[in-house]
Amino acid sequence: MTSLSEMKNIIKRAVRTGTNVHFSGNPGIGKTSIIEQTVQDIQQKDKDFKLWILYTPAMSPLDFTAVVPDLKTRQLLTMYNTRLPNAFDCPDQRGIVFLGEFWNADQDTNKCLQKYLNNEDMGGFMKPKNVIVISDSNDIAHHSGVVSQSLALLSRSRSVTVFCDVKTTMPHFEDIGVVSSVVSFLTARPDLIDNFEQLLSTNTRTQWANPRSWVRLSNAIKDAEAHDEELTEDEIIGDIGEAVGREFIGFVRAMKTLVKYTDIVANPEQAEIPGAVSDRYAVMAMLAESVQFKEATSVFSYVDRYDQELQVLFMRLLYKGRNPDMKKITESEKFVGWIKSKPELIEIISKRA
Repeated sequence: MTSLSEMKNIIKRAVRTGTNVHFSGNPGIGKTSIIEQTVQDIQQKDKDFKLWILYTPAMSPLDFTAVVPDLKTRQLLTMYNTRLPNAFDCPDQRGIVFLGEFWNADQDTNKCLQKYLNNEDMGGFMKPKNVIVISDSNDIAHHSGVVSQSLALLSRSRSVTVFCDVKTTMPHFEDIGVVSSVVSFLTARPDLIDNFEQLLSTNTRTQWANPRSWVRLSNAIKDAEAHDEELTEDEIIGDIGEAVGREFIGFVRAMKTLVKYTDIVANPEQAEIPGAVSDRYAVMAMLAESVQFKEATSVFSYVDRYDQELQVLFMRLLYKGRNPDMKKITESEKFVGWIKSKPELIEIISKRA
């Protein structure tokens, strides 16, 4: 299988070679987002490169061409969908037609899709040669009530199965501002970024943890904090499932109660260091959110007592998090001096950036 981190290069190579590609994998891992991000990358160098997005299950043959009678001339007129690129209108158009949930099209729509992918003339309507089709779907092994598909249609695309990987997902979470409690928890438990396979093995049909649901949970946490509220346990479990939800709830509780921030500031050399590894990750998340500029030196001294992995986590959460003092802290002489004294950490961070 192919890592999500490799999808962008696969798509760019497909654009250069004029190859259609179909991606399949677990639901909710970010396939669609990466396809859209790749198009944005291409558009930075090619302003005329376009993206057309279609939701395949909602399509019908009328999304391609339609024949209607002209009562005056008593002739049949062929009309086509102007939302899609047409070689007869723009033969040199470049871009990607993205078909979401590709496997869920009905058989009649598949017949039209096959002609479009084949660059066949559909009565004055045809895909331009420099436009490729990128499609995605859930892995065929996970389908529920999906109609049987035309193998001839599948043969018109390169088929790639992708999986969710930490290397891609965690930096993306940090970049889009996922809350530090989620980032810290998943750094400690990367196996829970996507536990779809575990769900299947239990033969249960309920919510599970995946990148989409973690982002949704992060947004809910931000909103609750902004309104001085707390999420209910049912809301958390409703996003990421029972087992993972209970573990995350315990992690957040540990963030708030394990070590008091005031104790760390008052005596950084003697303040308690939790024994459990997951609890230590929770403390780093708490500190990244709570550290204030005037107390930063004490917090740095406390963080110095942890191993390199956790010091790196603290730095990343501080830079990417929502601490209101972040800019003042990271631009201060004491922070710069603290960082310069740790060249090995700078090397680790630069490798992960």
